[in-house]
Amino acid sequence: MQRFNLKDNLVRKIYKTKSGKIWLATGKYGLGEWKNELSPRIDYYLNDPLAISSLSNNNVYDLVADAQDNLWVSTYGGGLNYFNTKTGRATHIDVTNNYWKDLKWIAAVAFGW
Repeated sequence: MQRFNLKDNLVRKIYKTKSGKIWLATGKYGLGEWKNELSPRIDYYLNDPLAISSLSNNNVYDLVADAQDNLWVSTYGGGLNYFNTKTGRATHIDVTNNYWKDLKWIAAVAFGW
């Protein structure tokens, strides 16, 4: 775990986007991005109460990518976030605190499910 900087033993989802990037939904350390470089590592995007563009909660429950490879990130207790993978900034979506319901709603609107 230390070799790859895996800080959380509760990984709820490992997700690979169309562009080949690998993301982790963790229970305590937010959103992890696998960096497969000379020394593979995981970079984390966490909640920072003082930063409006951070995740709304570190307890990430689920995630899905859109057509532009940006992520819809569902959190437990923090609602839904739209994460721009190019800038590393999150936008909190005020729908409800019910993360599963939020994700289904976004899927229906964004992907026509």
